Amino acid sequence: VLIAVGVFEAIALAWASGLWLALIGWFLVSAARSEASARAARDRLAGLRVRDIMTPHPDLAPGWVSIDWFVTTVARRSRQTAFPVVDLSGAPAGFVEVEMLAAVPVAERGMTRVDKVAVRVPPEHVLGPDDPATVVLERPALGREVIGLVVDAGRVVGMLTTLDVARLMRQAQLGYGQIQLGRAE
Repeated sequence: VLIAVGVFEAIALAWASGLWLALIGWFLVSAARSEASARAARDRLAGLRVRDIMTPHPDLAPGWVSIDWFVTTVARRSRQTAFPVVDLSGAPAGFVEVEMLAAVPVAERGMTRVDKVAVRVPPEHVLGPDDPATVVLERPALGREVIGLVVDAGRVVGMLTTLDVARLMRQAQLGYGQIQLGRAE
């Protein structure tokens, strides 16, 4: 209504204040859509655990190997574009995305270890498999797609990405009630 009144005032009455009304109306509509989208996401994630939406057993990047070795033996063959980086014990040491690896000059890849280009994962982005899935709404993505690393007993068992969340939201559009454990009821 504010948009319509604002446009009417701006055009019919030549009042500049009409543009402000239209702008405020547009802002309110955008905010309402954003809140509705967030509410729908919370509803779709209710009752789910991180294990239900994560990428289980992702290809891992050993932090101690060279980028050249990792790219040749793992990254080029993987369907992933982001990889959890682990230390010798299997504990999370960060993550690396394909773009980060590609940014290292080819001549330096044989001498540069994966953990030297990895992004450290803040503690709040280290998730447990039994954490509520709604935690994804509280965590911004790290880099382009990683939301968090899923750790159980000190070892990486999964990765939560923006693609995992987007897939769940798309599946929820199919209907059939709430998505549970990766399948519709």
